[in-house]
Amino acid sequence: MSIKTLCSKRNILITKPLKRAFAAVGLDSFDYCVFSPVLPRDDYFDLLSLADIYLDTFDWAGGNTTLDAIACHLPIVTCPGEFMRGRHSYGFLQAIAVRQTIADDTSQYIQIAVRLAVDIDWRYSVREALKLSSNVLFDNPTATQNLEAFIKQAIAARN
Repeated sequence: MSIKTLCSKRNILITKPLKRAFAAVGLDSFDYCVFSPVLPRDDYFDLLSLADIYLDTFDWAGGNTTLDAIACHLPIVTCPGEFMRGRHSYGFLQAIAVRQTIADDTSQYIQIAVRLAVDIDWRYSVREALKLSSNVLFDNPTATQNLEAFIKQAIAARN
């Protein structure tokens, strides 16, 4: 089975509940949501640069996709879950001190998403905060230095 077929089937499964949720408030999900097949890297970043908001999923937060959104200065709405798998975006935003889009619960998550959608000035200020602080994640040698120290320690312990 091809990747396009998998994406297509997955989108069908995703759109049914999404369509119902939008319909419950009198909206058509296809007027607000775009589904894309897997894209080449440059096209993917072009698409991210066109987006207004990145909505992090509940209970299984973004890892690489959140880092990609931060690299594009795309405001991220997240609500940390109970387990680590639902706390990646939260951790990244905490690390760069961009906390205004971290929700405590579902209701606040929706409020933040709506505010980002309608308040262009606030959305711009969040983008600027991401732009000014993303170097904390991307230009920080600490992880590499810690890995290097661990490898040296493991080699020394083995000898």
